[in-house]
Amino acid sequence: MPDLYMDVDAALSEVPVNILALLDDTDFKTRETGVTFDQAGMDLVWNFVTTAGAFTQTAVVPTSAGNYDWTNQGDGIYTIEIPASGGASINNDTEGFGWFTGFATGILPWRGPIIGFRAAALNNSLMDGATIDVNVTAMAAGVITSAVIATDAIDADAIADNAIDAGAIAANAITSAKIATDAIGAAQIAAGAITSSEAPNLDAAISTRATPAQVATEISDFFTVDTFAQPGQEAPAATTTFGLMLRYVYKFLRNRITQTATLLSIFNDDAVTVDQKSTVSDNGTTYDRTEIISGP
Repeated sequence: MPDLYMDVDAALSEVPVNILALLDDTDFKTRETGVTFDQAGMDLVWNFVTTAGAFTQTAVVPTSAGNYDWTNQGDGIYTIEIPASGGASINNDTEGFGWFTGFATGILPWRGPIIGFRAAALNNSLMDGATIDVNVTAMAAGVITSAVIATDAIDADAIADNAIDAGAIAANAITSAKIATDAIGAAQIAAGAITSSEAPNLDAAISTRATPAQVATEISDFFTVDTFAQPGQEAPAATTTFGLMLRYVYKFLRNRITQTATLLSIFNDDAVTVDQKSTVSDNGTTYDRTEIISGP
């Protein structure tokens, strides 16, 4: 088993170079606590074995600023940076097992911990997270069918309220072809499951729609019962509703109108306020009334 696991395809800033403190090669016990990236005689090798059993060794040159930054963690323990890609020698881009070996002048040869590199989802599921991440898209189409699910295998009482969110169900995931005839009956719909908040989304039943007689009554009421106010003090728009056009015709027929040599005035119902007006002129040949505008 590896000594530790790390995420593959990720830039790693502190990968252990040695598993035990580096020791002096003279007395075999004094810890080497000041080893630098450019230590005399530094020979650092990355050993890697893929899950298919392919073994490689790659020389790595530590740096103080770059893809392979060397860091002194204290007490003779050191780490190095490994990029996800783009490195001059090694990259963290393959699943498998890797470890460092090395030596330098005045230092005993050393070995680092064996590190298992695997998908981040596995580390999240088995170590970092509280649940196991399951990717349902990895299941082949048709793996789970109605034939392989035993009758009553899924009990409605075992499903918590709101456990299945409509937002989590893909469009067209449930089609009529997958629902057995009479699978959903009155017995399966809880009392109050469909309330007024859902009603606007339902088509009205035929029995609740207006009959021709009711439509005829509404039309008759529009012309013989409903009342409408006259247009107010404003300039009639060039484009307006048919109903407002009729109300202008009625107003101009009913209300007080005065005409002088130069001005046509149409009054409000009070016969005092001018709501609409138009200037007029006559040169002895042509009578000209301009467009109706707002009063007074």
